[in-house]
Amino acid sequence: MRTWMILLAVCLAVLAQQTHAATEYHSARVERAVDYSTTENLLRTCEGIPVRKVIFSYLQEGESLLDYFYRLKEVVTGNDVDVVLAIYDIATLVQSALVREFPNRLEGPSVESSFLAYHKVYTRQCLDPDTDHSSHGVLDLDSETLLEDADALLKRVGLPAFVKVPCGHSSIGVWKISSGDQLADVLGAVRRLNGLHFSQNQHSCSAAFMRDFLQKVLDVDHCPMVLRDTIIVEPYIDAPAKANGDFSLAEGNEP
Repeated sequence: MRTWMILLAVCLAVLAQQTHAATEYHSARVERAVDYSTTENLLRTCEGIPVRKVIFSYLQEGESLLDYFYRLKEVVTGNDVDVVLAIYDIATLVQSALVREFPNRLEGPSVESSFLAYHKVYTRQCLDPDTDHSSHGVLDLDSETLLEDADALLKRVGLPAFVKVPCGHSSIGVWKISSGDQLADVLGAVRRLNGLHFSQNQHSCSAAFMRDFLQKVLDVDHCPMVLRDTIIVEPYIDAPAKANGDFSLAEGNEP
């Protein structure tokens, strides 16, 4: 029976592949206090999928997303990896790029679909192409007219409002604001967040961290905002007031 070599991409990543009792860790940050034993055990006990080796490989401090991608390519070729799995959202982008590099060996999502699912600016445009975009907007944090743009956007969207980073998860980088002064505070918080390397903050990715990688794998002429740090501003939704106890939308509150 064929045995599988599995690579778990976490981006602080995990490369997975199993060999009986041995597990490899490719990282300068092995001291990270993360217990992936449950994940490893699940892989080893998948019915009908005998897994031969598990490799965990974390993004190294200061390493760019593109350098990480190149490093994982070497792991794939050097260990005869058959399967790449993503654990973090951002790792799905790396997984899909590896699938593109090894189409006869690996299966997984396309780069374009992973990107559209991850980058909220373009997720909205893809899912709601006919939506009236006057109800929300995107602010370019590097724009020379940022404050004027923010003032005009708040007048259009109204208050209170949600502000969120385009590439974050676990509710990191999401704020509710009720005034222009609060938006100014959020802009400062986002800049500080974007100044952290992914190894310091695993729940939000700045344009600088992703830029070289996205320029390699995407046609950025069709999605230029990926190269810039942005925030999304949209109307505040009082979700508890609109949902029933079973978390379905109450009658009359359909979107």
